[in-house]
Amino acid sequence: MGSKVDKYMRHRLQRLRDWLADRMEIDEPHKMNLYIDVAQGASLLQLNYWLELIFAAGIATLGLALNSPAVIIGAMLISPLMSPILSMGLSLASGDFVLAVLSAVKLFLSCTAAIALATLLVYYLPFKEITSEIAARTQPNVLDLFVALFSGAIGSISTCKPMRGIVTSIPGVAIAVALMPPLCVVGHGIGIATSHSVIDGLRVAQGGFLLFLTNLVAITFTAMIVFLLLYIDTDNVKLQVKEWHQQNRESQFIQMLLSNNRFLQKLRPIGSLPGRLLIVLSIVGLLFIPLSRAIDRLTQEVSTRNEENRIRRVVREVWNQQLGRYANGELRSSLQQLTVQQQGQELVLGLTIVTNSPLTRQERQQYVQVLAQKLQKSPDQILVNLIEIPTTQVAKPLPEIGELNWGDMYNSVLGAIEQNIRQVQLPGEQQLVGYKVLQTGIEIAYLADQPLSRDAAVLLQRDYARTLPLSNITVKLRFIDRQFQPLPLARAGSELAPLTQLHLDRLASLLADYPRLRLQLSLPANDPQLQSLVKDYFAVYHHIPPDRVATLVGEETGAIFLLAGS
Repeated sequence: MGSKVDKYMRHRLQRLRDWLADRMEIDEPHKMNLYIDVAQGASLLQLNYWLELIFAAGIATLGLALNSPAVIIGAMLISPLMSPILSMGLSLASGDFVLAVLSAVKLFLSCTAAIALATLLVYYLPFKEITSEIAARTQPNVLDLFVALFSGAIGSISTCKPMRGIVTSIPGVAIAVALMPPLCVVGHGIGIATSHSVIDGLRVAQGGFLLFLTNLVAITFTAMIVFLLLYIDTDNVKLQVKEWHQQNRESQFIQMLLSNNRFLQKLRPIGSLPGRLLIVLSIVGLLFIPLSRAIDRLTQEVSTRNEENRIRRVVREVWNQQLGRYANGELRSSLQQLTVQQQGQELVLGLTIVTNSPLTRQERQQYVQVLAQKLQKSPDQILVNLIEIPTTQVAKPLPEIGELNWGDMYNSVLGAIEQNIRQVQLPGEQQLVGYKVLQTGIEIAYLADQPLSRDAAVLLQRDYARTLPLSNITVKLRFIDRQFQPLPLARAGSELAPLTQLHLDRLASLLADYPRLRLQLSLPANDPQLQSLVKDYFAVYHHIPPDRVATLVGEETGAIFLLAGS
């Protein structure tokens, strides 16, 4: 009875395989050509493969270091790692031990070469920052496994089907499964471990290797299933493949090793098809353990982040409703910064506000009560650390004009304006660097890492206008970035290039408008003449004193600049 059931199941499976192959227009001659083409992907003597691999590894490593998704995607498209993985899947589907050995050797050498190049590049890079693109590939989870399973399936199907028009699925598979970037993350981690921090480096390398191993096993498994279902290894195909192996130099070398090595001879029978499937499924099952833990951590992090975002939204909504405006609708205060910390059942909030009217104790208590009601907590469970930055100051009157002439009057007005501007306190880390008198009003410039929020800017503009000893004056705020920024520098012979001069002209205009600003330049080490050219350009063409332009030769390539207040 059992033999009849087995025979019936094999018959049904064979009909399914024939039906799939027929619907995908994969006939016997195509299966033969397909088998040989996939098997040739395991060849070690393809120079173009190794060139593509090395260049893809270099591009991926630099893209990860630069935190550039576009560069990383380019490396994914160039990477040829899919070919030996597909040949490994075919060898497991057909039981071709010679092909399995060739595929395994090529995969090992490919991974070693990519990791070695990435390690070398990272070791000599002047910065060892773990960018967001690197960090994203150090914590794989079960979702990455399913992405790799689906990608491997469509990649195998795209390889098997006859060519019709433009193939669009293979580039998508290359981007989705991302084989090369995880390998370069491993090299990045090793580079960090050998030159900077062992603990951080090993953590990065471990996460990258787990992601690559997940992709490798999943693609191999789905390729094996697809090749099995399409019945690539028919009896006729096996006979022709056997002849191909006898003529192929690499296959002959592997067969010679097998005949001369008893240990390898014992490994030659890969086993029955159920045995091979069991081995691959066991590896997939083992990967589920660390990947499941990672998805649990991710779920917890997402849940915590969503709850924190909800709290932030409620805190801002309640503030705007309770204390953001006066009863007549006029703007009173702006919530500039907000920190949220949950300590068990207790909630610790850090609020920094810009206001033109100090809050009373009763207003603070009422705010906490309304907030507790919205968050479904007790007021005792909410601790609010509130920092108020007042913006309203009393303007100093203009000095008596008396017998002053027009020049003295102008200087007196400007002096009073500057004195009153300095009295208004800027919130946070913002630094006042100066002002300009325009035809339509006054432009006040401040130096900061990021611009003020819109409400905070409105409050400051209003308070500046109130403090100035002029009626109906318009006040504008100008944000100047305090962070390091790239600066395109180049020479045209013994002079600065026109584009470089244009960028320096803009910086010089800022320095001329605001005398309290200073410029710090970090110039490329490979062109020391740039230092004197830049300083001379500011001094000769813009009359900027040398003490306001500090230069440092320290960058490997390119240049960066920083604007600072005096």
